[in-house]
Amino acid sequence: MKNHSDLIKLLYKQDLIKRKNNIYFAEEAFKLNSFMKTCFQEQDPQKLKKYIFLLKNYLAGMINFYFKDGKIIVETLSEERRTDAKEIL
Repeated sequence: MKNHSDLIKLLYKQDLIKRKNNIYFAEEAFKLNSFMKTCFQEQDPQKLKKYIFLLKNYLAGMINFYFKDGKIIVETLSEERRTDAKEIL
């Protein structure tokens, strides 16, 4: 990703940002924006590769993540939740 506009385009493509009339629904976009800020600040190429791997798995509906005490916490989704996530994506 080159910049935030690329991320926004991806979020629209993945249907993670929705617009109804003049109201935007983007709960996951805020979460992904925080994740991308972490990625953009990372200087270690190996850590950056791991972040990109996590992002791909998140968008594929394989994992979920959240932030706790400044760290990214990852949880693997059950098969049932994976199916639900794939339906969303």
